Amino acid sequence: VMCVCVCVEMENPETPHRLQLVPTHKLLSAEEKEVLLKRYNLSESQVPRMQLSDPVARYFGLSRGQVMKIVRRSETAGRYVTYRIVM
Repeated sequence: VMCVCVCVEMENPETPHRLQLVPTHKLLSAEEKEVLLKRYNLSESQVPRMQLSDPVARYFGLSRGQVMKIVRRSETAGRYVTYRIVM
């Protein structure tokens, strides 16, 4: 029974965003996405991917093609910014 409770808690869509270990996620607008792609001369296929089934993607209700900005704390750089596109 305990395993079932733990599994249910892990599958709760609210869980990922509330965990302290999960970095800050921000959904980019369509305009911000275009600026990102042009700034780094990228196509959508070159942006690192996030699965549609990812707990964070489910929490935010993301759809294919949307881009998340992820900001992580870094001991060496202070902060590390990366982007993921939902596939």
